Amino acid sequence: MRKSVLFLYITLILYTLIHLVFFFSNQGALNSLLKLEGDPLLLTLFNLLGIYPLAFMIFSIKYMVMTKKAWILLILSFGLGGFAVTPLFIKRTYQRQKTEKYVSLLALVALVLSVMLLGFGLILGDYQVFIDAFLTDSFIHIMTIDFIALTILSILVSKQVSKQYLLSAIPLVGFLYMLFSE
Repeated sequence: MRKSVLFLYITLILYTLIHLVFFFSNQGALNSLLKLEGDPLLLTLFNLLGIYPLAFMIFSIKYMVMTKKAWILLILSFGLGGFAVTPLFIKRTYQRQKTEKYVSLLALVALVLSVMLLGFGLILGDYQVFIDAFLTDSFIHIMTIDFIALTILSILVSKQVSKQYLLSAIPLVGFLYMLFSE
């Protein structure tokens, strides 16, 4: 598990650096997303990347002894995504912690929001716009790669604590369902 997470982290960093150095392009997608303009599929991905750190925070509260370093990395992950949160899981062992009811309630709220966002993006989004943005805008490209990396990370950490870990292969929704149901 440790080697898998380390490999994922190194791959994410190297891929991002290579992409930004050799293939950087800016079509203004970040500005559009911050103004809540643009394709629903792009807005969905952008917003789901804000919920993923919350899911990892819930996981950490449920299965880890929280340290100051852990809290810092989790808070940074709201802006930096997998680049900040992955190191937290490289050398960790997990043990179920006693948690308050609000943690499961928070997982449920995040799950409902994720399902609503996915419905919005998948139904109203234009897949060709997403593909074009992925190929022409570095922000969308790296954001998509980060989403994939976070999904893989959620599977890897879930495998350590749950028999239902394959649910985490359903991006974000499965991970949050596993956190809520455990």
